[in-house]
Amino acid sequence: MAGKTRRFDRGWLKVRFTFNSPSQGSFVVEEGGVIPNGHAETVALDLKEMRDDVHLNSWTEASGATVTHVENFANATVYSKYVTSQNERTTAMNDQNQQEVTIRDNPDKGRFDVLVEDTHAGFSMYKDFGEMQRIFYHTVVFDEFEGRGLAGTLTRTALSTSAQAGYRIVAVCPYVKKWLSTHHDFDEVTDPVGREHLRALR
Repeated sequence: MAGKTRRFDRGWLKVRFTFNSPSQGSFVVEEGGVIPNGHAETVALDLKEMRDDVHLNSWTEASGATVTHVENFANATVYSKYVTSQNERTTAMNDQNQQEVTIRDNPDKGRFDVLVEDTHAGFSMYKDFGEMQRIFYHTVVFDEFEGRGLAGTLTRTALSTSAQAGYRIVAVCPYVKKWLSTHHDFDEVTDPVGREHLRALR
């Protein structure tokens, strides 16, 4: 793979990416909308093989943005596009109320917590299972925080953080299952629910 160049076309974003080595890559933005054309960077890669020719590829850019793709190198296809700001996994801003929203992984309790201005506003429960599967089985946003889009923000951050850590997603929670049905960026890192997953939650 070292020395190979791939051109990825997402419609709104066209990028030429060169793999300098298994741990380093360089990209040039050919057409980027809000990203200046010709913008180029060399980044350190966190590359994990998921199956033949399909990899989870992550890097952090100079802007602080973290980019994670599920990519098929054989046909230059990007299946996923998780892009987070430097602190999105821990902090974001609620546009409606301009309140600080924080998402934190709480592994001791097996959940991701969402906080609004340091007040606990809800959680997404998970259980790690088998070889790097993570079962999401319950999502709650407290009544006083409903209507702010927190469940979607919580779910997106919890799933992308888990995928970056190498986990495959198993959606038992009805909300997560419904959310995934309209967010196909996660298709390549999602496994079907089996009886063994339900037994693990008993």
